[in-house]
Amino acid sequence: MPISREEVILGYRLVLGRLPESEEVIQAHAAAHDSAEAFGQSLLACDEAVRRAAHLTHPQLLRRMGLTEADVADLRAAAACEWPPPRPGFVSDFTGIYTRLSLVGLPPGHDGRHCALPIPSDFHAEAVEWLALLRALGASPTRFVMAELGAGWGPWTAAAHALARRQGVAERRFYAVEAGRRNLERLRLHLADNAIPEEEVVVLDAVLSEGPGEVFWTEPSESMGPDYGNRARRPGEPDYRGLDTAAGTVARPGLPLAEFLAREPRWDFVHMDLQGWEERLCRAALPTLQERVRFLLVATHSKALDAACFDLFHAAGWHMLANLGPVAGHAPGAPSVEALTICDGTQFWRNPRLVP
Repeated sequence: MPISREEVILGYRLVLGRLPESEEVIQAHAAAHDSAEAFGQSLLACDEAVRRAAHLTHPQLLRRMGLTEADVADLRAAAACEWPPPRPGFVSDFTGIYTRLSLVGLPPGHDGRHCALPIPSDFHAEAVEWLALLRALGASPTRFVMAELGAGWGPWTAAAHALARRQGVAERRFYAVEAGRRNLERLRLHLADNAIPEEEVVVLDAVLSEGPGEVFWTEPSESMGPDYGNRARRPGEPDYRGLDTAAGTVARPGLPLAEFLAREPRWDFVHMDLQGWEERLCRAALPTLQERVRFLLVATHSKALDAACFDLFHAAGWHMLANLGPVAGHAPGAPSVEALTICDGTQFWRNPRLVP
């Protein structure tokens, strides 16, 4: 049975990054292939796709992306599975997870799109962040316990669940910690969209902190749409983006990171994205991190934070497995260095006390 016109167009966009030359080309491909997988393989083998792939995997470019050729091979192997069928209103990734366009602010042109290989990135993360998840899972073949801190809509919880299930990990537990009320609604919706059982994910409505005491949280207005850049504030501390937080700010009890980590004797992977509080929380909870966390990914939201996290874990004897620095612009009078960051950085660490 011939493939559809839409599948031909989608294949061109995914593999070649462009639209087909003409309607005649679309019809010829549709008639020549009886499955989307066969069509995708023929596109990947064409000269244009080979040249495009060679450019993306040039050693110097890979170094800039924080990757090696072996990393690319592992990403390709993980992505070598059957593509999920297009789903209206969603974009899908190589784990088989569907994400609503509305959750990530993607325009309708992405409707039904499939991201087969996240090099240099997919719609929400760069390759090095995906690689960290694959490395942590690869070191945990029978048991995988993970936390996504600052979970947003829960992309890493969902992706890790899909990969762990695909790899046959028998014992698996997931924690998603998020403070935003609307983000928690989005997180639960995302899990339901992907048929992830509620009993396999502990969803915590909490503001992580250095220690006991109150912190301040502002719930963004509904008119802002999805906001995954919000963070807690100490008493008297302004919003790091310079937003007016006079309305909607409440005092909430902080959940100390060390107290949260005490819930499990071993964490196989902790993914931390807290919009600038990473170093202060990790420094306060370092003894617990040393004792319980095997692999840690830290998002860094400024060049200063990137250096501070690097210094903290290097001095503590952790081994860095991947590093991609943040990219910053500059605007005189910006309210904070985090507000100058254009692209967040990523640090991926291994705890040699627990993973020799």
